[in-house]
Amino acid sequence: MSTWVRKLVLSLGWQLPTVVILGSALVSAGGCDTQTKQAIGCNTNADCPGGQVCGMTGQCIPPPKTIVVSITKLGDGAGSVTSQPAGIDCGATCSGSFELGKPITLTATPQSGSTASGWSIGCTGTAPTCTFTPTQDEPVQVAMNFAVQAPIQPPALCNAQSFCWENPRPQGNLLNDVAVLPSGEVWAVGQVGTVVRRVGTTQSLLSSGTIQNLTGAAVVGTDVVMVGTSGTVMRGSGGVVTGETSGILQDLLDVTAAGTGAVAVGVGGKILRRNGIAWSSDASITTQTLRGVGMNGTEIYAVGDNGTVVANSGSSWRTVTDAQFGSKPLSAVAALAGSTFVAAQQGDIFRQGTPWSRVCCVNLPDIRSMISSSFGLIAVGSTVGGAILQSSDGSTWTTPIDGAQTLFYGVGATTGEAWAVGDSGAMLQYKGGAWSPQTSGSTRLLRAISGTAQGYFAVGQSGALLRSVSTSVLSSTAPLAPDFAGVSAVSSTEAWAVGDAGTIYRFDGSAWNKVTSGTGSTLRGVWAAGPDDVWAAGDAGTIVHVKNGSATAMSGGTTQNLLTVWGTGPNDIWAAGAAGAVVRYTGTSFAPVTGPATSKAITSIWGNLSSNVWMVAGPDVFVWNGNNYQKYTPSGTDLAAVAGYGADLYVVGTKGQLHRYSGGNFSLIETGTRNNLYAVALSATTLWLAGDNGTILSKAR
Repeated sequence: MSTWVRKLVLSLGWQLPTVVILGSALVSAGGCDTQTKQAIGCNTNADCPGGQVCGMTGQCIPPPKTIVVSITKLGDGAGSVTSQPAGIDCGATCSGSFELGKPITLTATPQSGSTASGWSIGCTGTAPTCTFTPTQDEPVQVAMNFAVQAPIQPPALCNAQSFCWENPRPQGNLLNDVAVLPSGEVWAVGQVGTVVRRVGTTQSLLSSGTIQNLTGAAVVGTDVVMVGTSGTVMRGSGGVVTGETSGILQDLLDVTAAGTGAVAVGVGGKILRRNGIAWSSDASITTQTLRGVGMNGTEIYAVGDNGTVVANSGSSWRTVTDAQFGSKPLSAVAALAGSTFVAAQQGDIFRQGTPWSRVCCVNLPDIRSMISSSFGLIAVGSTVGGAILQSSDGSTWTTPIDGAQTLFYGVGATTGEAWAVGDSGAMLQYKGGAWSPQTSGSTRLLRAISGTAQGYFAVGQSGALLRSVSTSVLSSTAPLAPDFAGVSAVSSTEAWAVGDAGTIYRFDGSAWNKVTSGTGSTLRGVWAAGPDDVWAAGDAGTIVHVKNGSATAMSGGTTQNLLTVWGTGPNDIWAAGAAGAVVRYTGTSFAPVTGPATSKAITSIWGNLSSNVWMVAGPDVFVWNGNNYQKYTPSGTDLAAVAGYGADLYVVGTKGQLHRYSGGNFSLIETGTRNNLYAVALSATTLWLAGDNGTILSKAR
């Protein structure tokens, strides 16, 4: 150091650091000099020994105190949290060390489809950023709640029976066919008389006046002509469906426009022709079921079972044969560039010629419908899942969709636009480019539903967890996708779900969290006696009691698989299952009690008094009145679940069954669906049903 610098430093009263000179290098002796007892000078932290740091004055000093800040992400949504100063990028790094007494700013960034709904624990507020200054020498935990953004969903459409489709939307009945008017107005038809009409982006569920399955639809002029089972024929125009008379009872499977009229085909080789508004039967030359009909110019082609192809270019039908057809189940017919194309359910498409040639397909799709459009030929069906096939020339085929979650059964088009329909009410639109779904919602099978004053929770296969929020349905999937079998709601902020391998999940108001159950047995039923007081029942007589966050597994007093559990109070809990086994808890332990006279599995229990406990076993319903069981048989087929509220009691089962007990007996209520129903729940104002294909129906009580 030069002499004039040293004099300047001393004149200002600064303390010079003590150093040791080794040759030309300046080396810190570290800490305090043993002779002068002064702090050693430094340039960087590396110059300081013993964990000290280089201070602002160029002296080694003890490091500032730090604390650890950790981030926990809650909720059904997803996102990241970062910090300033740097240290947290959660993401992957969800904790970091920060200087005590210095401000820290956290910023939450939700992923697409989620929202940053608020900080909790270490921060407060709903803004995406939070700034705080740690003042205590202890770790800090901060939680950010990422919520699922309410999905853009079509409204829940209601059918003629006043049941509304909560999930899927706009409705969940299978759709068999679709017709598109030149205006772009879409009519889709399906099971139980379902008619969905779409004008622009607005969809409605029309009253068809029938519960017959509708299987075909075609544009005839400005109308839509529809056909279905038991000879059903109808006309749609301006949002109104009008029934017509076919004069037959055979099932009709397809219909096509023919000039100003229409031709429909069906079971037993039946062929009907519509002129104006009157239908008449053509003289058919086959008794084989005809599954598809279409036009090539002025010639009508109908195709069906056992390689059947018939054609009509005037007043009579003739048989068309080719070795390629064999005994294949032919399903659809369309025309392109003057040639007729025929599709089969075994994955073949044949082009007209002498002989006919096979032009598709190597992956053997099950083709159910085919049309000619401004995009070329479009065929729909399934391979391992739903499939859509397209060809601009009839020779080269692509599969823009293969393995879809839903199978496809119908396709329709107008200039510049095509639609495909199928399972669970699926509707896809195509305007070139990609096919765009116009429906929403989970289609996984639902096994259980539980209602509250604010809405419902539903669970099912492959980790399905659904809950209602206002007018929307939020759907999530549990990690590792266990099959859930039971759900019980305490309130809109607490619900419990159980399933495979001892799985228990608790909803805490913002997210589903796994709870250690203490058992590996599959749990099949759950009932909440109150907040954080839950009973679950499962295989090999297993019972699990969760109380104040701690789970205890115990014996149910039987080795039979227990499928359901319910209580009329905290000390009166019933569980039942295989072979009609029934056990009961009255405050100390579960023990076998007299069950109903059945060897069938009891799949559901509900009761509001110890002398009013209802059970479902196969097609039978039993009620315990405190002394004995009374038996009812409301159905000839299996029932699945029972639930009540006040004086109302309902039972659901296969093919959309809903039965209501009105004090003396059960009466059947039409639900407007044939999807199997496995669960029923009630609140003071609403009845909910749940089952196959993600079905959730609601009805005001």
